Parts: sequence; structure tokens; C-alpha cells
Amino acid sequence: MFFFVLSGFLITQILLLNRQQSSHSQHTKGFLLKNFYARRFLRIVPTYLLTLALTALMSYWIPIAVTGGEILAASTFTANFYVSHVESWNLFTVHFWSVAMEEQFYLVWGLLLVMLPNRAILPAILLFLFAGVISQVFYSQSVYNGYVLPQACFHALSFGGMLAWLSHQHPQLVKKVYPIVTAFGLLGCSLIILKATGYLNVGHMRTANVLVGGWLLLHLVIGRESPYFIKNVLGFKLFVAIGKVSYGMYLYHLLYNYVAAKVWVRLAALLPNNLLAYYRWLYLLVMLPPFIWLCRLS
Repeated sequence: MFFFVLSGFLITQILLLNRQQSSHSQHTKGFLLKNFYARRFLRIVPTYLLTLALTALMSYWIPIAVTGGEILAASTFTANFYVSHVESWNLFTVHFWSVAMEEQFYLVWGLLLVMLPNRAILPAILLFLFAGVISQVFYSQSVYNGYVLPQACFHALSFGGMLAWLSHQHPQLVKKVYPIVTAFGLLGCSLIILKATGYLNVGHMRTANVLVGGWLLLHLVIGRESPYFIKNVLGFKLFVAIGKVSYGMYLYHLLYNYVAAKVWVRLAALLPNNLLAYYRWLYLLVMLPPFIWLCRLS
């Protein structure tokens, strides 16, 4: 859920900054919207379609348990609806549901934040936040509908959007609302602990996770202007490098691990017996570098 909260924050921040910049230029709202969609397309779609194409091609040579319905849903960015329809996590492209959710969010959110007047932006964000919370009331026991459908993610995305709006429109209030967000974050932590220990019987804890995610995000927002430890940690070159390839890693990991395992079984058969004790380490040594190279292409 933190990923969705962070995504809502970053996209809302980008759109609000673009609105501010366009107000001082000759660019129309239509130009702003086209530019936003073009940037999102170039960031997400090429790597996504490459992964999908590789999955379809590999299925002809390696017995990959992927169906035509999966490929169709993934190629139309409706994988989340497909997961809800078949009610199963046992899908080769199951992780595509979150990318589909992101694309659906970009399509609607970009249109709203670019076209709506300034006074209507916050009410729209709050409306989505309210709709997401209400959806969890009805879907709290649903493992699929309450997890992958758009309305089940509204509160996470819009909560991040609300924090972005606050930091953009009223930055002086960010530190003042931090204690309130902290209280809700601690409440979310308490609910998660109660569920983990069996004292709370619900299907999932999406809203609690959103509260914790929002708390962590606001901590990072405040930390941008102060020498907080977490800020310095996230500034490490290693974490920055991981951040640049994380999208590719997320898309490729299931396909690559499956194919690499099949290839490695044949390669391992050629290993001398005295090297078999280092089977797992040799696997990482041989198969990890190509995976990193592939992720860097994204």
C-alpha cells in the first residue's frame, strides 16, 4: 500500500507543478494533459509490453502456465479485473494487476487534476478518499474485489494525493498536521498487530496499511528539509540505483526466475560433483548479472 500512497503523492505533485508552470506560459490544458500522458506512456508501456511479449514468446518453448485470457487482460491493462474475475492469485502475470491499476489511475487522475478548477481539486481528492474507505467497508472480507479493483485502491492513491496537495498549496501546514497523521499511523499499526495476533478478524488491512504508509510518506516529506536519518539513508547511491531499476525488476522477476531456473537445471547437470554444494551461490553468480542488465534497460 505504501507504493500506491507514494504513487498518488508523486503523480499529484507532478500535475500540480505542471498546472502552476502552465499558468505562466502559453500552454493550454490540452497540451499539459497530452504531455503528462506521453511521459507516463514512455515510462511504463515499453518495458511492460516487452515483458508481456517475452512471456508470450517463451510460452512456446518453455511450459509456462499462462493463458490467453491472462495475455489479453495484461495487454489491455485490465489484469486487476481479470484477477477479480477468476478469483485466483495463481497466475503467471498476477503482478501485472498493480501496473494496470496504476494506468487506470493515471488516466482518470490526470484528467481531473488538469481540467478541474483549483477550488474543485481538494473536494475531488477527498471524494476519492471517501469512496476508497467506503469500498473497504463492503469488501473487507473479499480477498480479491477488496484488493485489486480500482475502488479498493482509491483511498491509498488519493491519500497520497491529499498530502501532495497540502505540501504544494499549504506547505506551512505540513508540520502542523504531522501529529494528526502520526496518530492515525499508530492506529493503523495497532490494527495490523491485532490482526496478526488473531484479535481482529478481517480479510485484509488495506485501510490500516494506507494510514501507516501516509505516516511514513509525510515523515519523508518533512525530512526533505531536515537532516533526518531516513532521508540520508534513502539518499545512498545504492538505494538510488535500485530505485531506477525497481520497475523493471518488478515486471521481469517472475518470468526471469522461471526461465533462469529451467536453464540452470540443464547447466547444473554439467557441474562437477564437488561444486554442487555451492549450487545456490553459483546460480546467483551466473544468473543474477543478466537479470540486472535486463532491468537496467527499463
